[in-house]
Amino acid sequence: MIKRTLKQSITNALKGIAFAFRTQRNMRIHGIAGILALCLATYLRLSLTNMAIIVLTVIVVMVCEMVNTAIECATDIQASDNFNPLVKVAKDVAAGAVWLSAMGAILIGILIFIPAILQRLK
Repeated sequence: MIKRTLKQSITNALKGIAFAFRTQRNMRIHGIAGILALCLATYLRLSLTNMAIIVLTVIVVMVCEMVNTAIECATDIQASDNFNPLVKVAKDVAAGAVWLSAMGAILIGILIFIPAILQRLK
């Protein structure tokens, strides 16, 4: 077993995040949406609890996108030789996780931002 230092582990994790942003359009879209959500939350001066919910929601969507990317990369190796229906299932399930997390994020955004915006307009 290869023994890694904490610094090496963090470096590898950051390389993985950078790879996802560099190669995955949807990761960049989720990143921009997350930044906009956090900016809006700051502008609206949301409570600490609501801010934490927004931060956690953004992170969950981005983590799902990264897991999806990892599954796609790993299964592409398997699928390069021949078609395997389980590879398609793995990719579809991972994509479904991203979609579900994104839809949940939209719902959370509606539940938190709409009342805050309406309160600000009063």
